Amino acid sequence: MNPTPNDLPLRDIHLPDGISWWPPAAGWWWLLGIILFIGITGFLAYRYYRHRLLHRAAKRELEMIQQSYVETSDSQLLVKSLSIWLRRVSLSFYPRQGVAGLTGTAWLAFLDTAFINKKRAERFSAETGVLLSHAPYQANSEIDVDGLLQLCQNWLQCLPRQGRRQP
Repeated sequence: MNPTPNDLPLRDIHLPDGISWWPPAAGWWWLLGIILFIGITGFLAYRYYRHRLLHRAAKRELEMIQQSYVETSDSQLLVKSLSIWLRRVSLSFYPRQGVAGLTGTAWLAFLDTAFINKKRAERFSAETGVLLSHAPYQANSEIDVDGLLQLCQNWLQCLPRQGRRQP
């Protein structure tokens, strides 16, 4: 006796469920990790390069100011140029709202903040640095050119190494 197809307990052919997109396979997780690693590394490298570029440009401009002083021996022009240079470099490294409005002793105290974590004795609010606040406006003032240039070079070396820092 042969059973008829209606008598057998067979079911119709069912296709499996479609492949879902979540959770992704291990290879996709690896790819995501590599992309994130490359992105973060690239961002940090860009910030480091930009910061080093600012340092190099500031150092180059300071050397040009020194060379100009050697050629002209005009100490008044040197003090004016250094004052402008310090303001421009500060605006490049620190937030504008913390730097732009500072004048007089507040400006000199702000410049001294670069030396806070360093064990250096020089300060802008000391004798040599005070020249920046009044010497550009006086006709014949005695200026310690070498001390002022050395102070500016040391200040540039003490600037923050990473990103912008609140004063």
